[in-house]
Amino acid sequence: MYFLKRLLFFIPLLLLISALGFAVMRLAPGSPFDRDRVPATQDVERALIRRYHYDEPVWKQYLRYFGMLWERDAAGQLRHAPASFDISYRYRNHTVSRVIGDALPVSMTLGGSYSRAAIAAGGLRSGAGDWAVAGADVRDSAAMVSGWVV
Repeated sequence: MYFLKRLLFFIPLLLLISALGFAVMRLAPGSPFDRDRVPATQDVERALIRRYHYDEPVWKQYLRYFGMLWERDAAGQLRHAPASFDISYRYRNHTVSRVIGDALPVSMTLGGSYSRAAIAAGGLRSGAGDWAVAGADVRDSAAMVSGWVV
């Protein structure tokens, strides 16, 4: 019962947080296209606004933000509109998922290496302290530290 209650509380909370994030993004002055370039021609600016769906009503943009929007294509068939939070404004030809996916292995390797080093250093320090205070055997401390590192 407790788990169900927490889960039912979590869903509206997640929607509220996402709505606040969307509202802050919409209320920010300017547009994502103002920062890194000189003013574009009217045709280019209209094409960018159409491509990133800034010409749509806010409720439609919000549904698109979550990927909960279905649209009719040229043939009149309903099709799922992809979520718009996967658009990278910095790396124009890549999605956010691809940028994160390319960088994730390097980040995980570095994080894992530093974690092992921190555990080994802490183990050596506590092992040396235990050995000095309690008179433990050095081999016990070394075995403990090597077990943590591996």
